[in-house]
Amino acid sequence: MKKLLFCLLSVFFAGIFFCYGEVMAADNMTSFLEKLFVLNGSKQVMVVSTHKEGEYKATVNAYERKPEGWVKSFDKMEAVIGKNGFSTNKIEGDGKAPAGIFRIGHAFGISYGASITKLPYRKVTDNDYWIDDITSADYNTWVEYSGNPNDRWKSFERLNISLYKYAVVIEYNMNPVIAGKGSAIFLHIWKIQAPVPAVVQPCLRII
Repeated sequence: MKKLLFCLLSVFFAGIFFCYGEVMAADNMTSFLEKLFVLNGSKQVMVVSTHKEGEYKATVNAYERKPEGWVKSFDKMEAVIGKNGFSTNKIEGDGKAPAGIFRIGHAFGISYGASITKLPYRKVTDNDYWIDDITSADYNTWVEYSGNPNDRWKSFERLNISLYKYAVVIEYNMNPVIAGKGSAIFLHIWKIQAPVPAVVQPCLRII
């Protein structure tokens, strides 16, 4: 799975679409992707989908617009999302991934990660946190802080952990940030118990 994640990071995907329901037929998917291109110029799109509401197991398909039309960038991948599936009205702590269309932001992780991606990249340190304290002005932002984070926030994510060795920010609830509407939506490796292989998890918040 790390090899597959490298594929994700090695190209610039302009957008990601989270949804549930039956996967679109090929012609409908092409029409949908072309609409995204017309609306905002997206030439690379990832589609994360489940078959039914409330399901946490998902699939990831990636598409790229080339002169001959929209083509798949690589084979379909298995994934997991929030433990309670998708939501079109996400709130902090609901255990759901937001459903909708979002831009892919910068990548982050280990020191040499910038060499394997065309995305803007940030190296993490022990002083890097993503804040999910809904009472804080720092909510849903990356903060560098050298003090004790427990003294400053009621809830936060440490970014310098093994799960975020290779990670990408999904630009959800960022412009503007609305307190309580969800935070720390990332695409990253998620390693679970054997014999199930590592999978990609678009949504971090599993509470």
